[in-house]
Amino acid sequence: MTLSTARGFNYKASQYDKNSELQKVIAEHLVLLIKDHKFNNPQILDIGCGTGYVAEFCQKYLSVNKGQVYQIDSSEQMCKIASVKARVGQLDFDKLDIASLNCCFAKNFEGFNIITSSMALQWSLDIEALFNNIHKLLHKGGLFAFAVPLDSSFIEVKNALRSINICHQGYIKKLLLGKDTFDSLASLGFDVKYQELSLKIDYKNLFAFLKKINGFGGKDFGLQSRFSDLKSIYRQTNKIETTWNLGLFLCTK
Repeated sequence: MTLSTARGFNYKASQYDKNSELQKVIAEHLVLLIKDHKFNNPQILDIGCGTGYVAEFCQKYLSVNKGQVYQIDSSEQMCKIASVKARVGQLDFDKLDIASLNCCFAKNFEGFNIITSSMALQWSLDIEALFNNIHKLLHKGGLFAFAVPLDSSFIEVKNALRSINICHQGYIKKLLLGKDTFDSLASLGFDVKYQELSLKIDYKNLFAFLKKINGFGGKDFGLQSRFSDLKSIYRQTNKIETTWNLGLFLCTK
């Protein structure tokens, strides 16, 4: 994650829950993937925890106890909100860039049974190095479950931008590609199970969609500072239905 992206999430942290209904739905789907996998007192790491949605559903579905969930995020403000939302004494928090996983735990640390990440890994600057670090932190037989937006998302938005002669690459970051992700995980020896989730959300207009994305800190997806473009976008008054295509990965070490 770049410094500017981390700052964007810090700046928007107080508005995140108001603008991230979709992220909460995805976090619940992710935790349900691992619900039936039984571990005795599992140790869980959530990468890119945001305001704590995954931990919230771990408490609900996995009945975790004190000290069993460790949350990290590159946004200090997100961590603060997550710590307030959690039940007192239940969770640990740390401000940490996910790229630094290889040095964030003591040498005698025994590892995790479950590592999760919901809508965060797309910000990684070196996904292969991150997968390698995650593999090292997992017990044998442990689970790595994550959800990422796919490049096929937002096709309606891309078409709407093209219709007014605006290049969508300036507004929508390139997302993770499925085959590259599979290859990286398989090379580490993960047994990978995969499913796709498609969610549709209506927005009042194109401007409302971009503003909503910008509202939870995703500056690389939302409104930019091209005022000539924004004027054209604002004139688009038609309701727009957007498709979020998500890849859900369940990887066993």
